[in-house]
Amino acid sequence: LDAMGCTGNRKERDYIDDYIDVSPTEVFLSNQVGSSETFYISSNTRWTVSCSESWVSVSPISGSGDKEITVTALSTTESFDNRGRECSIIIDSRGSGYEVVKVFQEGVRSSE
Repeated sequence: LDAMGCTGNRKERDYIDDYIDVSPTEVFLSNQVGSSETFYISSNTRWTVSCSESWVSVSPISGSGDKEITVTALSTTESFDNRGRECSIIIDSRGSGYEVVKVFQEGVRSSE
């Protein structure tokens, strides 16, 4: 026995590796300003969300643990020849890698 009356045997602490996962990995927005959809982050660590495209808003942009993320269209595709467009949202956990969510916005349908 040691001075504290313990045998000196310490139970090994179980550690869980940091993880991050997203679902779904694709989000589809209509061609209307304000159109929004969500995806979910499942994580046991801190993360940040980023998108370099100005036509998409993402909220919240940082946090930890599990969270619902809202993706919102800030403009239509009318200025892009009415074709659909896409971008990638990066969810970075700075230690356990990153995940990608693809965002697709439909084009304007012609009224032929």
